[in-house]
Amino acid sequence: GASLQDLKVEIGGDTNSTWGSEPSHMHSRGDANFTRGYEWWLMREARKRNQKIVIELLPWGVPGWIGNYHFYSQDMIDYDLKFINAAHDVHGIDVNYVGIWNEIRYDKEWIKSLKAALVRNNAAHHLNTRIVAADSVHEGWQLADDMTADPALMQAVDAVGVHYPVYESTVAARNLLHGSTPVPLWDSEDTYLIYPGPPASVLAKQLNRNYIQGKMTRLVHCTLAASFPKFFPYKEGLVQATSPWSGHYEISPALWAVAHTTQFAQPGWQYIDCASGLLDDGKGNTVGSYVTLKAPNQSDYSVIVETADATTNRRVNLQVASNLSRGPIHVWHSNIKAGTYFVKEPDLARGGACTLNLDPGSIYSLTTTIGQQKGDPGPPPA
Repeated sequence: GASLQDLKVEIGGDTNSTWGSEPSHMHSRGDANFTRGYEWWLMREARKRNQKIVIELLPWGVPGWIGNYHFYSQDMIDYDLKFINAAHDVHGIDVNYVGIWNEIRYDKEWIKSLKAALVRNNAAHHLNTRIVAADSVHEGWQLADDMTADPALMQAVDAVGVHYPVYESTVAARNLLHGSTPVPLWDSEDTYLIYPGPPASVLAKQLNRNYIQGKMTRLVHCTLAASFPKFFPYKEGLVQATSPWSGHYEISPALWAVAHTTQFAQPGWQYIDCASGLLDDGKGNTVGSYVTLKAPNQSDYSVIVETADATTNRRVNLQVASNLSRGPIHVWHSNIKAGTYFVKEPDLARGGACTLNLDPGSIYSLTTTIGQQKGDPGPPPA
């Protein structure tokens, strides 16, 4: 139902990495075990469900033998490559992206060394693993400035990812989109947990406004599934399981906010800037947003609208460009205030123009595509 398009997993490091400690594939320099931990299983299961899902890796920490407690070392490069190669050779998983170090100041020269090693490794193992950097918080988009000043660093980084950017990027970051080899911008870690409002509203705003305001084209939500005791204050997963041994789980409404984008546009679809923007209340206050995406080499399109901060209904007119499909426009609606999610509504009239009444606190997906659905597997009781 969520139709997730990206899975980001930790390269386990025998150390507390926020929610626990995941085992390393190399406890010591002479050790190698490529079945420890659950990440291998998770990657395999994700690819079974979506063969095109993007797989990202990121280390949070490593055993002390790496570089004699020096992370940015040749040991760390070798450590990353052994994980990438084992994913391919042992588990049949081609890794798309590898990160640097979670929320720790990056080393520009080390990123270049990692890129050179990746290029050689890709050629030897028939892979196409690329670099996303630097998963920063405090430095924000500083890497974009460094890339602009350093052509070798520009060539080394394939995507720039920042944690918790709150919709915004810098001018230097957005300029990366217009180079001879455009570098995409990502919100490479975010969560509905730290923002006010219902989870579904928060995620709908992030997915739309990240692009409108910051030209970010990927959102990685932390976390996928949360298995915390009921008394624990954090409830941030798209799926929550307080007694996972029972098989019981609950789906957060935020999952359906994700589906309002991922079931209606696929990687490779193009945002249409002139058909994306913010909605205001006539008094200068932003109350919603809309984005439009077009299928490559086709006339199909989807429009995702959120009215998370609106307090009144509004009527909108849609004028369909001549190069887009004139077929029926299918409508899916989540009314967050009413607690109804991902409901198929009657189609809008076929043709070049139509009108739609928008409820406040809602998400709409308008599309010329078909095949969307809302799963209801019915988990066992807790």
